[in-house]
Amino acid sequence: MTTNRNRGWTYNIECEDDISTPDDMCGPIVGYVLRGTTSVGTARGRGSFSNLSEAIEVARNVEDCVGVTKGKGGYQLRLNHKFYELSNRDDLKDHVKTWVFRDHVKTWVLREKSVDELNEMKTLKRIELLNKKTALVKQLRAKKKELKAAIRELDNELDVM
Repeated sequence: MTTNRNRGWTYNIECEDDISTPDDMCGPIVGYVLRGTTSVGTARGRGSFSNLSEAIEVARNVEDCVGVTKGKGGYQLRLNHKFYELSNRDDLKDHVKTWVFRDHVKTWVLREKSVDELNEMKTLKRIELLNKKTALVKQLRAKKKELKAAIRELDNELDVM
């Protein structure tokens, strides 16, 4: 947890977002960050915030801000037009999120993919993972039946003795 007693700053990257995604934004896009700070910098209360609602409220009034990224330093205003996957920090990947203003979405790319394509990829990946999970559960159930049958056979042999 990051805390600053002088300013009342309390933030933990594992905190829940205090609001849902506003209508004028897309997100959250989990595991991806935006780089580049806006003209207001990253000072607490100006470019970094302990909750999403404050960050978005300020972001709407910062001309060069195209989105908000939640990371170790809080909810920070961002200006870069490219997503970067957080691949080197598995401990943070599920907590790092990015929201972008819809009026900037058309200019955004992730390795040549739009935000809509990224969301579709995530949906397809989720379906693929759920299908894999279902297949593994079926295999587990089949193996369980096989093992139970083997145990019954052993019990029968033991009863015969």
